[in-house]
Amino acid sequence: MQLIAMIAAPADRQAAYLRLLSRVTRFLRQERRRLLEVEEIRELHEVLASY
Repeated sequence: MQLIAMIAAPADRQAAYLRLLSRVTRFLRQERRRLLEVEEIRELHEVLASY
C-alpha cells in the first residue's frame, strides 16, 4: 500500500491547517507499519477507528 495525504485550507486558516498537519503527521508516524500491512478496506477502517 502506498500512502499519500493532501490537505487544503483557506489562506486565513493557517493555524488550523498546521494543527491538522501535525495530527496527520503524528498519526502516520505512529501507525505507519499497520497502514502498510492493510490488505482490505475493513482493515483500513479498523486502523483509522483506533486512532
